[in-house]
Amino acid sequence: MGPAKRVAVVGAGVSGLVSVKACLEEGLEPVCYERNDEIGGIWVYRDTNPNGQSDAAIYEGLVTNSSKEMMCFSDFPFPRDWAPYIQGRQLNEYYHAYAERFDLNRHIHLNTEVLCVEKTKDHETTGQWSVLVRNQDGTESESVFDAVMVCTSIFNKPFVPSYPGMDVFKGEICHSQQFRKGENFKDKTVLAVGGSHSAGDMAVNSSRFAKQVYLSTRTGTWLMNRMQSDGMPRDMTIHRRYMTHVPVSWKLKRFEQESITRVDPSLIGIKSSKRYGTTTVMINDDLGTMVLNGKVKTKPGIDHFTETGVVFKDGSTIENLDAVVFATGFQICNPFISSDIIPDRLEDMEMFHFVWPAKEKQHTLAAIGYIMIIGPHAPALELQARWAVQVFQKKVGLPPQEVMMKEIKGRKMGTFKRFGKHKIQTLPLPYQDIIAGFIGARPNFKSLIFSDPWLAYQLFFGPAYPAGYRLFGPHTWPKAREHIARGVDNVIFPTRTRIVETAQNAGSIFRLTVNGFLKTAFMAVLAIFILSVLT
Repeated sequence: MGPAKRVAVVGAGVSGLVSVKACLEEGLEPVCYERNDEIGGIWVYRDTNPNGQSDAAIYEGLVTNSSKEMMCFSDFPFPRDWAPYIQGRQLNEYYHAYAERFDLNRHIHLNTEVLCVEKTKDHETTGQWSVLVRNQDGTESESVFDAVMVCTSIFNKPFVPSYPGMDVFKGEICHSQQFRKGENFKDKTVLAVGGSHSAGDMAVNSSRFAKQVYLSTRTGTWLMNRMQSDGMPRDMTIHRRYMTHVPVSWKLKRFEQESITRVDPSLIGIKSSKRYGTTTVMINDDLGTMVLNGKVKTKPGIDHFTETGVVFKDGSTIENLDAVVFATGFQICNPFISSDIIPDRLEDMEMFHFVWPAKEKQHTLAAIGYIMIIGPHAPALELQARWAVQVFQKKVGLPPQEVMMKEIKGRKMGTFKRFGKHKIQTLPLPYQDIIAGFIGARPNFKSLIFSDPWLAYQLFFGPAYPAGYRLFGPHTWPKAREHIARGVDNVIFPTRTRIVETAQNAGSIFRLTVNGFLKTAFMAVLAIFILSVLT
């Protein structure tokens, strides 16, 4: 069988955009189908979804949990004057600019819904797929493709838990997927349910308008701020390669200490009953303040509903409750493809490194974005897409089925042991390095130690910027090193809108000189360490 030529890309969200671009880089012909009227997926703000679709979408006041330098695409940085953390609608502008810059739009068919993806009759020999779509005018058409990239993500079917009495509750019940503005709950009593980012956002945003907001978490949560104590984005400190060699117990203890330093979780009633790293984390800069000023009150898990309110596990109640917003996550739902290929249940998911259905004999279908990254998603999704097209083109192979199944079973067992349930969750590092290694895009420290020791040092001890994956391998970016060098400056530049003069005496100048000398010597020692670790 020859290399793939035509590739169907299902969805034009972040996963779909990077997939179309990856296809074009390899000379493939992508045909992208997007059922909505705009690219961007969940990052499109809509008061109501078109055509009755129930896709997740951003809400007023949303700010990214990852900083711009860590979540940008590897060869398309955010504008230098944009703030370190991006507002939701602004991020959608970035994705539109990305599509325009790389001429992706002409390959995307909007208002076109994929109805069925199935193997052709000669799939066993050709690896081809038949794709049936409903076009904008309501007609249906079917085409044959050499490969398929499923990019509909895991944010497409809201999960709402069931509690006794929900059927008799007279107030409003909705999922965070439908949440758009806190103003919609003006003068109402609202209960937000959940222990992660969206639940905190729902509670804080609504509290600025509502009469009273409550936040219910079953086991509590770990509250983290976006900003480090030094004013820099937290993820730029956490996501560094050397941290993957630090004992996990030490890292978890450090993160726990950082979490309670800013806000005492016992004081505001959200202290988790589980250790950090085994349960939910909530990134929110305002929740503590809203609890302290009484706008938000924290509660334990729900026991049951009544006609006018809820009763919690500790016996406390809320009466005259107007609305309940469940920020309780999503389920995988792909009605257009057989569950034997991409299952709807996490426990049945058998995807090699979250991308390849391991039991498929022909590796011509890849799932892009079927993963929860504890950190920025876009760089990982981009690497998945770059890996997929390399496999389609037979420039990179996949291991035997038994090897893939071993990776899957080991990962699933480890995740279940850690969380007590099935999750498709991982850290950005070392996952990104693993995927980059398959295509030769992982930074080559051996060569850099001698050719560019400063860059080797930055890549190992500095923030793991996405541009690091454009230094080696296919489709490198000439400006990658320059962008890595300017990473910190790109964060500081937009925040210094008021110049603050600082005095510098002879003593401080001397210290800077000594520190510069020590850093140079330290880098030499660390270079030797890098070689010993990575060889």
